[in-house]
Amino acid sequence: MRLDKFLANAGVASRRAAKAIVHDGRVTVNGEVAPEPGVAVDENADDIRVDDRPAALPDAYRYIVMNKPRGYLCTAHDPGGRKTVFDLVEGSQERLFTVGRLDRDADGLLLLTNDGALAHRLTHPTYGVQKIYIVGTRERATERKIGLLRAGVEVEGRHVTPDAADILATDREGSRVRIVIHDGRKHQVKLMCLAAGLPVSRLQRVRYGPLELGDLPRGQHRDLLSDEVRALEAAVDLDADARASVGESA
Repeated sequence: MRLDKFLANAGVASRRAAKAIVHDGRVTVNGEVAPEPGVAVDENADDIRVDDRPAALPDAYRYIVMNKPRGYLCTAHDPGGRKTVFDLVEGSQERLFTVGRLDRDADGLLLLTNDGALAHRLTHPTYGVQKIYIVGTRERATERKIGLLRAGVEVEGRHVTPDAADILATDREGSRVRIVIHDGRKHQVKLMCLAAGLPVSRLQRVRYGPLELGDLPRGQHRDLLSDEVRALEAAVDLDADARASVGESA
């Protein structure tokens, strides 16, 4: 098994973050600093540690949905001492990580898990998992501006297009816009809206694939129901055979 796949499956971090942890020299295998994320490891025989803490595959997976409040970072530890979403799940015995991220000033649906295989597929653009956001802007959202969004805008040298964009409401205070995307580059929704003349004053995620935020209170979280977990797995074609093979390629 690849080291980065093992770390993701062990709930240390997402696949992408696991690669960064290895590159930072924080992972050892049998006492030696791991040379690169793709090195092969034996989860049953090798002593694998992160920051000198043993890493092991979980006995069971856990899946949490949170209504993330604004002002919280999606990281396990912040050197500056700022609040993180893991402060809201204190007492958890599992090593959880977030599935993707929400900016510090964004709120809404956030998934946390120790299931690296599912997290990898949910965040990989190949599987096209849609996310729905409600954008608040102090500008008036006109059909012309929404048309610009739908046609695609230039963001950091790339032409990006949402799956859908619709005006929900407009008044003297500004507008609310619904935006659907299936990829998740950093600050993508904010940059898309800014390019269309709709600077974002609030960003809320209300849906991730088949999972909806619903009426979960802000700052609260709950464990997913088994049906919800199965729906997420089905959305990315993750069955037992896929679990055995996911992540073997780079």
